[in-house]
Amino acid sequence: MNEPKQIEFPLVFPKSDGAFDLITLKTGEMLFVLGANGSGKSSIISHFTKSHPDLATRISAHRQTWFQSNAPEVTANSIDHAEHILRSTNMMSDSRYRDQHTNLRNSILLTNLIDFEALFNKGIVQLVKQGDYEKVDEKLKEFSPLKFINELLKFCNMPIKISIEKNRRVMAQRKDGPLFGVDSLSDGERNALLIATEVLTAAPGRLLLLDEPERHLHRSIVSPLLARLLERRKDCAFVIATHDVALPLENRSART
Repeated sequence: MNEPKQIEFPLVFPKSDGAFDLITLKTGEMLFVLGANGSGKSSIISHFTKSHPDLATRISAHRQTWFQSNAPEVTANSIDHAEHILRSTNMMSDSRYRDQHTNLRNSILLTNLIDFEALFNKGIVQLVKQGDYEKVDEKLKEFSPLKFINELLKFCNMPIKISIEKNRRVMAQRKDGPLFGVDSLSDGERNALLIATEVLTAAPGRLLLLDEPERHLHRSIVSPLLARLLERRKDCAFVIATHDVALPLENRSART
């Protein structure tokens, strides 16, 4: 399998005196923007989003961490239009601190998770129908977003399992307990699921911008979460804005 083509993202850091610093970030790399509250981290993330409008995916600090329901409200026919609305919203001057479509964002994430998993399973079914069981075994070793999310949650000491059930409902389960909707997860569990889904369903070659991923997550969870996501998505570049100095210290391969 060919290695994905490496993409470079020029990132311009404007200064108060009108000058600027330029950093080039490549796919497979992570950059931390570290600063106290009020130091302009969200403004920098917004600036990078507008500088790369066709390639940037932003997970904002003021993101909504709850679901309207456990089933997506966006249909397959309307998702392209919905994503166009979000891209346009990201370009607005007040997008740094206001989001008029928070429910839409999370509904799109549930839709993407369901669709990615359906495509993965469809590929397996087609191979079974063809009787190519050797390729079935190979396919089962490939990337499945749902499988990776469950492995990631377990790795981060979150004892929950996510599944997709009848009527496109995304459900959760604690150990051998009953199924319940992901809208009933704790704040930290929902936040971990949202970040993981956003990153895992992003197209290759994206610039992924995470503003304060530590919100609603214990520091013992967010660091391994980010490390495993970067390991999985070496075809993307990451910029992470944070006021937690421990995050860049625990991710030694990243720049700060």
